[in-house]
Amino acid sequence: MPPVPGKANDYFVNLIKTMQKRITALETKQNFGIRDAKNILRLQAGLLPDGTFGMRVFDTAGNPRIGFGQLPDGDSGMAVYSQSNDGTYVEVNPPVATPASGALATASTSFTTLTGSPTISVNVGISGKVLGILSGIVGLSVSSNTQQGIAQLYVDGVANGPTIAASLTMASGVAGVQSTGGDIALISGLAQGAHTLSIEYKSVFGASINFSEMQITAIPY
Repeated sequence: MPPVPGKANDYFVNLIKTMQKRITALETKQNFGIRDAKNILRLQAGLLPDGTFGMRVFDTAGNPRIGFGQLPDGDSGMAVYSQSNDGTYVEVNPPVATPASGALATASTSFTTLTGSPTISVNVGISGKVLGILSGIVGLSVSSNTQQGIAQLYVDGVANGPTIAASLTMASGVAGVQSTGGDIALISGLAQGAHTLSIEYKSVFGASINFSEMQITAIPY
């Protein structure tokens, strides 16, 4: 034992305290990182500094860009971080609206909302884009060669969104005929943040048109 000042057992007490600190450090630092040639952290996985488990990818300045696993808000998934480097992010998950619980119908010749129609809220990233998918069944309740029903995807109450929107159209001359279809559109020009996608409906020539199993799928970027 090396000579130490103070009480004879101080050396062992301090040694034990040091060992306890090192064990605690090992227990809490359950992660690994990869640094570039400039010693900037570019990838980190395991137990992260914010207390979550997962993996983070960083840019050349050390700012987080992509996250996988448990996210800071407690959810699990994938996140894309804002380039403003303020710690905000959007989750990259494709939310799906629940199909309409029953048949919807309208004879309105202008686009209108219908009770029971699905809506969905999405958080759009810095790209300002969301991939909108509209699907469902359109049916005629009368016999006519000129009847047509349209379901239109709306973004924040605006038809077509900033660019185009998915639409679903069916025309037939036989009552009761149904057409199942869908359409997809990349909507761009949105502000970063939350947006609501919904569907509005119309009958082109004024006859009653049935809509059922209407569904929205939105994949934000």
